[in-house]
Amino acid sequence: MKKQRIKRSHIRLFSFVSIAVLLLSICAVSEKLQKDRWKQTVDLTRQRAVAQLCEYFDSMHTDLEKSEYANTASMFAKIGAQIERNATGAKNALATLDAGQTQLNNIYMYLSQAGAYTSSLAQKKAAGETISEKDRKQLQQLSAYAAVLHEKFLFMNDLMESGNFSFDDVAQELGDTQMENAVSYLSAAAGAEESFEDYPTLLYDGPFSDGVLKKESAFLKSQKKISKNKAREIAADILGAQSVKQLIDDGENTGKIETYNFYYNGCEAQITKRGGFVNMLLNESFAGEIVYTGENAVRVAQQFLEKCGYKDMVSSYYSTNDGICTVNFAWKQGDYICYPDLIKVCVSLADGRVLSLDASSYLMNHSERDLPAFSVRIADAVMELRSDLRIRRVRKAVIPTDGGGENFAYEFLCADPNGQDALIYIDTQSGEEDNIFLLLYSDGGTLTK
Repeated sequence: MKKQRIKRSHIRLFSFVSIAVLLLSICAVSEKLQKDRWKQTVDLTRQRAVAQLCEYFDSMHTDLEKSEYANTASMFAKIGAQIERNATGAKNALATLDAGQTQLNNIYMYLSQAGAYTSSLAQKKAAGETISEKDRKQLQQLSAYAAVLHEKFLFMNDLMESGNFSFDDVAQELGDTQMENAVSYLSAAAGAEESFEDYPTLLYDGPFSDGVLKKESAFLKSQKKISKNKAREIAADILGAQSVKQLIDDGENTGKIETYNFYYNGCEAQITKRGGFVNMLLNESFAGEIVYTGENAVRVAQQFLEKCGYKDMVSSYYSTNDGICTVNFAWKQGDYICYPDLIKVCVSLADGRVLSLDASSYLMNHSERDLPAFSVRIADAVMELRSDLRIRRVRKAVIPTDGGGENFAYEFLCADPNGQDALIYIDTQSGEEDNIFLLLYSDGGTLTK
């Protein structure tokens, strides 16, 4: 009997020890997983910041290039405000990256001055003064610095994607010894800062800023709510499913565009809760060997939009990359191109499949406009353009404003003496320059920036 009690005690002790070891092991694994998750979170946050900096500096470079075409106070003010917003975003992204070990005074100074200088030219023009050749050259210098910074951070981004980049302070804190031969953020940032050794001194009067109006979709608010079963039927038809039972529920989206989400055969579809419109389509598969042309893809995209119920859509331009053609469509009302009502469709050039669709801009902005009589004649609008530009085409357009509103404009397709094409918009009510887009042509189609 005594032996049995001893045996049970040993078994109980062994069990306790085993449980203790198991719990310690679980704690150790949990701690490692938590540490790994934290590292992954830090890495993703900083990687996203670098990618954002690439976009911010690229946008600033584009806007500063556009400012060389500007010739009115309103356009200089508008471009200056856009540069200010991108500069603010870049400062925030730099703050995410910087751990106090880098001195980026020159870059921060550049970000503070670029938009303010452009806006100062708006005040100069509004006062009746002319934009001098020196002003134009300073804009070119500012543009060149934006291009350099874009290249610097694009290089960092490429290194990150290849696994040859590290953030020193993060690596040290985590005890990471796998990145010893990688280029560090500290050295890369120092290289970017050195780009400003010959940075010019800029003189200007005051900064410029404005707010962004947040809007909701009046179009969707006017539509009736549909049931989830009805949305499932719409998704099944769009995704080519034989039965609604083949679709997998993929949750719902809340916010300005509320949707029911469904998944079928590697593709997700978002159907709006009001009206039952296709808001988003995303296919997980990739394009293969190129067979289709860009023109084929435009026709496929047009037919697919009609199947989705989007009528009177006109393709404005398209581009191809890695076997995928991205087509941009805008809604046409009468003889006006309504650019706020935008839908993007991506088509595989391998087999003509629609890989994605994004109708969020259309759904947020679509409406039947009351088209006003133009107060400004075309001949008067032409007088606002640079005299050395060659006009290749004119048409009417509805264009979005930064504040969430809309303007009516003449769209001039122009070419400068060097052969660079640009779309210049002149407000039909005020006669002021409203917007400028540079056109980039390649074998892959046409891009605007």
